Amino acid sequence: MNPAIPQLDALSRRLPMTRTGDAGVARRCLDRVFARHALEVPGDSLDFAHQLLNLGETSISLLRYGSEAEVVAPPLDFYLLQITLSGRVGLRAEGFETVLEAGSAFIMNPNTAYRKLWDREAQQILLKIPRSRLAARVGVASSQAVEFAPDRLLAECFATPVHRLLDRLDDCFSDGSGHCKPSAAIRAGENDLLDVVLAALPHRLIETRETAADHAVPYYIWRAERHLRASPGVTVTTATLARLSGVSKRTLQEGFQRFRGRTPSQVSRDLRLDRARAVLLKDARENVTAVALECGFSHLGRFAQSYAERFGETPSQTLRRRSPS
Repeated sequence: MNPAIPQLDALSRRLPMTRTGDAGVARRCLDRVFARHALEVPGDSLDFAHQLLNLGETSISLLRYGSEAEVVAPPLDFYLLQITLSGRVGLRAEGFETVLEAGSAFIMNPNTAYRKLWDREAQQILLKIPRSRLAARVGVASSQAVEFAPDRLLAECFATPVHRLLDRLDDCFSDGSGHCKPSAAIRAGENDLLDVVLAALPHRLIETRETAADHAVPYYIWRAERHLRASPGVTVTTATLARLSGVSKRTLQEGFQRFRGRTPSQVSRDLRLDRARAVLLKDARENVTAVALECGFSHLGRFAQSYAERFGETPSQTLRRRSPS
């Protein structure tokens, strides 16, 4: 698939593939992974191929259209790291325009509508990164987000972290389903990629804004998440959260699975983990036990395990990384 990233061949052989010449099928496939969008393909030459590895909150896609194709997408609710393996992909958005040639990389900010023009030979790796994931990595408040400059990068700067991540994925799934249970090793691999982006690209902190995708989320999801953010140190049962949100427990559970891909308890846990990390990153003199209890974790062993699975390092390692030299 790509001589610079030999592990992609082995990974590709183990992942299910959606392959079609029907533009409607191709569009619906990516609607489910990214967002509803428009797709225009001249003639009937489409040879679409998409493979997805779902890592929980994040995902890795291998994508080609095998034809000239124009994609028009709405503002996204996540970051999208794109590494072009072959061909050329034109990228246009408000305020900038660039061409992503083979060997280049680019990260799309949330809240950015864009247009992509694929040529026949174009193929990309796409890494979907939730806003909360990157915010937690840099330790910013939930009301803030990182905004990157719209600059191209050389894909070679990602070679080492991509290799490491793909190596860590080797044994993570056995049934070919394309789903992989997140682990501390995988999160550490993702962190390597995020750290490269943060080090290589100019960026700034901005106040978060609602996106078009946000407005499609039912009111009770918003109510539940607002309550969880307002009480970051309190563990709330799903039954209580449903009552506060004005719906049944089953409706709340199904809504979170559909719109967030996680259960209410998982969202609550992740918000509390994000708060714990922000505190640990802010002051290296903090005590791990005190921070865990402050954020609603009474079982320190489970806290450390969940923290490592989410961030790729233990709470103590976070403190050591932030300790004055």
